[in-house]
Amino acid sequence: MTTNRRSPRVLARIPVTLTAGQAPPVAALTAVVNRHGALLLSALPYDVGAVLRLQNELTVTATNCGVVWVGEADPSGAHKLGVEFVDADPTFWGTVYEDRVALDSRQTTASFETP
Repeated sequence: MTTNRRSPRVLARIPVTLTAGQAPPVAALTAVVNRHGALLLSALPYDVGAVLRLQNELTVTATNCGVVWVGEADPSGAHKLGVEFVDADPTFWGTVYEDRVALDSRQTTASFETP
């Protein structure tokens, strides 16, 4: 099965803060990121359709995102959230994302090279 994605997914643990309206901020972590969103591990659950303010704690930049998928809580109790940026922001994850994409690209290319 081939999946066409708008951008590659990369594994990355990036600390983020989620804010929903006037509610207190919630600390969370990314599990997977791409140029259009992320899979987050959050201490609190959110509903599909919720609009959140997502702040990247490494770059101290923020953007709005929508919850597009909700999974079951993992064994630690963290809630899995798939979020998509409301406005495209391909640089939101900073160099963490670009460095990992470049590394994955080199490793994939190297694995197909023959002596």
